[in-house]
Amino acid sequence: MNADRLSLLATLRRANLGLVTMAILSAWLTLTIIAYANLRVYVTQNLQLVANSIAYSAQAATVFQDAMSAQEILNAIAVQENLIAAEVLGGNGKPLATFRRKPDNLFESTFANFGDQLFPQRSAADIRLENKTVGRVTLQGTNGVYVKFFASTLVAVFVLMAMVAFAIAQLSRRVQREIVFPLNSLASLTHAVRLSRTFHRRAPPAKVEEIHQLGEDFNALLTELQKYEDEQKARAAELQSVNDSLSHQASHDGLTGLANRAHFREQLGWALAAQTEKSAMIGVLYLDYDHFKSINDRLGHAVGDQLLVEVARRLRSIVRRDDLVARLGGDEFAVMLAPLQSLAHATNIADKIVMAMREPIALSNNETFTGSVSVGVAVAPDHANQLESLLLAADAAMYRAKAEHRNTYRIAQAHSAAIAQDNTA
Repeated sequence: MNADRLSLLATLRRANLGLVTMAILSAWLTLTIIAYANLRVYVTQNLQLVANSIAYSAQAATVFQDAMSAQEILNAIAVQENLIAAEVLGGNGKPLATFRRKPDNLFESTFANFGDQLFPQRSAADIRLENKTVGRVTLQGTNGVYVKFFASTLVAVFVLMAMVAFAIAQLSRRVQREIVFPLNSLASLTHAVRLSRTFHRRAPPAKVEEIHQLGEDFNALLTELQKYEDEQKARAAELQSVNDSLSHQASHDGLTGLANRAHFREQLGWALAAQTEKSAMIGVLYLDYDHFKSINDRLGHAVGDQLLVEVARRLRSIVRRDDLVARLGGDEFAVMLAPLQSLAHATNIADKIVMAMREPIALSNNETFTGSVSVGVAVAPDHANQLESLLLAADAAMYRAKAEHRNTYRIAQAHSAAIAQDNTA
């Protein structure tokens, strides 16, 4: 993945985190301001009610300048309402009753000062009699309880926001499961199909309709691609089969199915080129069916072809699987023995061939025919090292067999390629 690009999952997570953070902070700030404003109004009204209550209760004591009664009333209400300080002033503006409570410890004093910054702690009310002001009440309240209430409100709001954040996170995970993960799965499938051409794979169903439809369309495309791929493979297999058939026809004899002259020479050339060890030997047997021309003329070409097919079959049954048997043309055959253990091994194979060809051949007209072959044996490197020299040596040995006796084999002369003698079949 490119370092400058983000995954869809990372993008959604970043967007969700930003939106959730902004929403929670906005909601928390809004609720905090609303709670603070409402609580401040409540505190102001409550202090004013306390001031009015003291003014009403101390009305008679103020009119008659009864300081003792005013002090008793002030003490009772101040303690009940948890006031820090309170004062009842007479009509002349002089204090008639005074109350002051000192904080129990430094923490309470600090807490009271902090509360004084958040909420109003002072209030006043006139003491009136028949629409005349006869005195005044001033007081200072402690707002510790309101600060605690406000703090608990903030904690409750924070807990609520945390619960909202958790719920949003769960919804985000659900979005990831139902949108991001199916899209990632589809992207991975596309990537795998592109690299490995596995058109048989399919996208799984998705809960989101649009993503499911996208997967279905992709599956339909894969089906078409798989069908096209199968057609191409079938066509390639057919072409390969045709090529193999043409290649086989180009390198093999159509009648006997044996290798032809060109293929035999090619394989023998490769074998000689790969002959690196002096101890390794390659044998070549040249075969010619005795009197084949007269047989072909006398019995017909169909019988002649039948004889050639039977010769090919017997040759394949005698030699090893890795040895190469070829029809060079007409009634001439050749065998390449590779690897060859010794000259005796080659002569042993030649003798078996001569013996096998003496066996009667059943013809299609229910008659039998008995013939023979002449075989020439040449071995590399004993008789020759090069392709042409080795073939000439084997061919010359075969002609010597036909000239001397027929129905037998002869070994090539050492290190010579004798000139083939013109001998009628």
